[in-house]
Amino acid sequence: MKKDGGPWAWATVGAMFLVYFLVFGFCRSFSVLLGPMQSFYNLSAVTVNYIPGIFSVGIIFGGLVGSPIIAKLGNRKTVIVSGLLTAFMHALLYFIRIFYVSLIAFFMISIMFGLLFMAALNQIAVYWEEKRTMATQIGSCGTSVGMLLFPLIIAWLLETFTVPGYYLILAGIYLNVLIAGALMHNPDPTKQEEKSDSNEENLIIETDNKTDIMEALTVEERPGGLFSLPEFYLYIIAQAILNGGYFAGVLYVSPFSQSEYSLTPVTAASMITLMGGTELLFRIPIGILSDKPWINRHYFLAFNCLNLALSFYLLPQMPSYMLFGAICVFSGAFQGGWGGLSFVTLADFLKVVKLETKLMAGVGLSTAFNGISCMIVSVGMGNIVEATGSYELPFYIGAGMVAMAGVLSGLIGIISKRRSAVAGI
Repeated sequence: MKKDGGPWAWATVGAMFLVYFLVFGFCRSFSVLLGPMQSFYNLSAVTVNYIPGIFSVGIIFGGLVGSPIIAKLGNRKTVIVSGLLTAFMHALLYFIRIFYVSLIAFFMISIMFGLLFMAALNQIAVYWEEKRTMATQIGSCGTSVGMLLFPLIIAWLLETFTVPGYYLILAGIYLNVLIAGALMHNPDPTKQEEKSDSNEENLIIETDNKTDIMEALTVEERPGGLFSLPEFYLYIIAQAILNGGYFAGVLYVSPFSQSEYSLTPVTAASMITLMGGTELLFRIPIGILSDKPWINRHYFLAFNCLNLALSFYLLPQMPSYMLFGAICVFSGAFQGGWGGLSFVTLADFLKVVKLETKLMAGVGLSTAFNGISCMIVSVGMGNIVEATGSYELPFYIGAGMVAMAGVLSGLIGIISKRRSAVAGI
């Protein structure tokens, strides 16, 4: 099997793009959903935030159970089954008008989202090695395109068809996940390229629709595994703070712009679209730059985090919606970096200590803690908004959290650089 190129490798990137478009494009559009959901179900500012909170819990669960399910079904079947169940749950929501019953369906959808995310990343690891950062950044552009289009689509659907109609149409949209499943090819192990004795990575392949870890060579792993690494603990903390801070920073972009600048729902949704459009423009250049040998990706991630924090700090201070939109553009430029960099920086420091085979386990654990962080932030921000009657404070809290994550990412870079020097890498 050819690594870092070939038709099936690029088909895998296409599959990741579609998965990220449908999963994270939606998840980054909660800002547009909160107002209509609050009105439809007659909820308080705190209770409506249970929706993004329950999605965070479900993605935690999906991340935790993802590895064994993918090992059993394979990436392709996992994606197809998850796509069908997501569409079914959205169709079911059309008939459910009780909010707390709807939360069960939201929880099931979010579990499927977690499985889709894990399967897409695992499939990238099958076909990409040296150019994995670039492939991940191209595939994750689906998030940017989703963030570009979903807010406007959701705002228009809610305005035109109300909440029940929105659910029904979304059910049809999520059937497109099946296309992503069709693009995920299971490589034939008999066609694997032989690896030299100096090769440091195991090959991740799928046979008979099952994911197996094939040991192409024997490497001596660090005793104690992931939990023996101080930088892994720092990584988990940094990613949890980063995801929670980002969530706080974008959650009220649409409601804030509506109330502060008297915008229509669709115009307010376009603020999220501005972020998504700029993110799309910067994702691939950031991915290409990240693969340069003279770039320390930990420091680069820290740089992105600090600029993202600055944008969240500035947003509520803008005197006009034009300037607010300009800061949304600035913010989007750095939102395009941290998603892909978060994945490859984990791979980077695991490679130094020869724990590459623990990559997906590390991603699963990180996803779980990220979900916990977003759940806490979601409910916490709802309480803050209800107590203060203002959307401003969540922006400042998000800025502080993302800045802290940037500092921790820089610290991981220092530790990893010292380990590399000792190992002679």
